[in-house]
Amino acid sequence: MTTETVPEAANKIMQPQNLEECLLLQSHFVGIPRITKKNFREFYRRGKTLQLLGVGFLDRGRMPTLMEIEENISLSSGGVRLDKKKWQDAVMSIIDDLTDKVIDIEKDVAGDGKHALSSYKRLVYPY
Repeated sequence: MTTETVPEAANKIMQPQNLEECLLLQSHFVGIPRITKKNFREFYRRGKTLQLLGVGFLDRGRMPTLMEIEENISLSSGGVRLDKKKWQDAVMSIIDDLTDKVIDIEKDVAGDGKHALSSYKRLVYPY
């Protein structure tokens, strides 16, 4: 069984074709299955956290804006809810996975410098 980071898993998912598909997909990744007036800011914040970690579902790797999310209050998916503690644990797991990948790539730089260095730059500087 292989474990994937969120950026790797996101790369294997078909890109959303519109904003609604993006929000439905994002809801699964951020652990907020229904956008409400009470949680839309947290939905936005978690999306921006994923964007910083190299995941983005819209053009040029961005996540939806606060206004785009607010305009879709009541949108619901079948995703699993993550409370703040579980969300923080998930984010730390992603960071740990990315850290391990950077360490592995740095080890490979001595053997195949160009390939490993370009992988390193994409991982460390996704923008």
